[in-house]
Amino acid sequence: MRLVAPSRLWLLLVLGILVALVYWPSTAVLYAEWSDFVNITFTHGWLILAVSLFLIWRDRREIASAPAHPWPLALIGLAGAILAWMICYRAGIQDLHITIYPALFWFAVAGAFGWPVARLLLFPVAFFCFALPSWAQLGDVLQELTVLAMRGFLGLTGPHAVIDGALIHIPNGSFAIEEGCSGLHFMIVGLAVAALHGELRRDPWRTRLAQLALMAGLALLANWVRVYVVIEAGYLTDMRHYLVSVSHYWFGWAVFGVASGLVYGIVDRSGTKIKYGIFGGLLGAGILSFFGLKPQRMRVKVAICLNNRYNFPP
Repeated sequence: MRLVAPSRLWLLLVLGILVALVYWPSTAVLYAEWSDFVNITFTHGWLILAVSLFLIWRDRREIASAPAHPWPLALIGLAGAILAWMICYRAGIQDLHITIYPALFWFAVAGAFGWPVARLLLFPVAFFCFALPSWAQLGDVLQELTVLAMRGFLGLTGPHAVIDGALIHIPNGSFAIEEGCSGLHFMIVGLAVAALHGELRRDPWRTRLAQLALMAGLALLANWVRVYVVIEAGYLTDMRHYLVSVSHYWFGWAVFGVASGLVYGIVDRSGTKIKYGIFGGLLGAGILSFFGLKPQRMRVKVAICLNNRYNFPP
């Protein structure tokens, strides 16, 4: 069975819409999280969806020319995914049913069109997973790592700090390392950019894994530097520095942008495919500047990452 590119793409679009409508509880969760410009952790979801659609469009000729036929084994997988989704939904396990959500679409495509077409959609569907709120499960771990890192940094350089759980007390004020200060958003966006960079370059899988590992490490380090600098700024200015009294969110993304530039400077040092490096770096640094950075909301959410508990004079 052979279909021209637009026809098969339209069928895939219809299938995607059908999955979104049938499994509307998961769709509603994604819409709510992607549109939450107060917490803003997953507002990059719209861009991830757009990139996934672009990747499918990019391979439209291969998708159109691939042989299409039903794949019974994938239909069995689809039945299992539907059963798992229903169990998780009925049990109220939101993170699990939205995690299964992309697999429902992929198995539906595989069952209807077969492995040759499904193989071409593996990366776009996998990339879509960077938009899932299930990543929030990493928040507590990253938060604890941030506190541990601050214990080490402040122990080496000062000021003297007393750390009680997620609270860091310095001589002239206190900071709370909240979940939003874990660097989760940096981690998700960084991994997404690294994955996209490898796909655009058609890198081998070992290179892609190395890029993902490097970006994960730099995302952690960038967040730790951000938190450390804010604490030091508070100490040196008696808690009056702009990063402490107004907002440090832009500063965090600036640090992350530098870290992204380091990654792509290393990966693209040969210069042969520097255009993808520039694209990746800009995407990493600006992904939330477009979707999540709302200056008018920054003053409302004073404790986006570090909740300063020092009382300022009027």
